[in-house]
Amino acid sequence: MSEFLLGLCITLIFLIFACLGRAATASETLDRLLALNTLGIIIVALLAVSACLTETYFLDAAVVSALVSFVITISVAKDLEKGRLS
Repeated sequence: MSEFLLGLCITLIFLIFACLGRAATASETLDRLLALNTLGIIIVALLAVSACLTETYFLDAAVVSALVSFVITISVAKDLEKGRLS
């Protein structure tokens, strides 16, 4: 089971770099927003898997990271709707 979780962590780290690349090369603001939102979800998943492997306090960090990612996504989406960030 530990080998599976370690492989999952390596895959999630690869996906983090893929999302960062997409956020850097996206031409529209909405594409960047979606890439960064996906990055936040992957980081939450990585923290949850890390909580299974080592310490349980990573689960608290995953919850906080999910809340921060959600608030940032909502605030940027509201600014995009009003037309200030485009």
